Amino acid sequence: MRGTDAGALDALRWDLIIPVKRLERAKTRLEGLSVACRRRLALSFAVDAATAALACARVRRVLVVTADQRAAAELSLRGAVIVEETGDAGLNSAIREAAAAVRREEPLRRVAVMTGDLPAATSAEIDAALASAEPARRAVLADADSTGTVLLTANPLAGPEAPSPVRLRPRFGEGSCARHEEAGHRLLCGDHPGLRRDVDSRADLDAARRLGVGATTAAALSEPGSVLLAG
Repeated sequence: MRGTDAGALDALRWDLIIPVKRLERAKTRLEGLSVACRRRLALSFAVDAATAALACARVRRVLVVTADQRAAAELSLRGAVIVEETGDAGLNSAIREAAAAVRREEPLRRVAVMTGDLPAATSAEIDAALASAEPARRAVLADADSTGTVLLTANPLAGPEAPSPVRLRPRFGEGSCARHEEAGHRLLCGDHPGLRRDVDSRADLDAARRLGVGATTAAALSEPGSVLLAG
């Protein structure tokens, strides 16, 4: 492929942001597990989500925004770009921070946010969801319960007018999908069962396991300390 063609294709790819909480604060609704086990699972979920995203044809790079040094080290080894989270203002602030870093480099770069608790997400699902988001300036994909959000996008290249910068409007939290729609993100259709299966509870994790989790999560679940998750 000629250099100009490759450059044109690269300009259409997405920078995908994955926010990762401090591991000691993550997945507190996974009841009956030790803090160490919850940390291990939270990191495993993020690694599998990032690994799937890194293999996507439509993704140029994965940026992980986190204040957790262990998560940063592990995800950097997997190929993610680490954006250090400054302050402690929460998830939406961290996302805005990472998106602003992308805009400073490339104001017209397509930007997406995917949550890090998606151990069953596949590259094919992520690519398909990003493809469906391309016609919209802003879009949102709901979780399996149709209340939360697993993917949020902003595409400066969309629409009939000349390309112009567009910002994400993150409203993560309880009932975030409706809030993202209210903020101007178009609701995406599509099954994408692994991508939409975020894991907050034991029931969620059971559902993700039935779909098929990534290698890192599968390894974590096979450890003796995860015996409570068997069955």
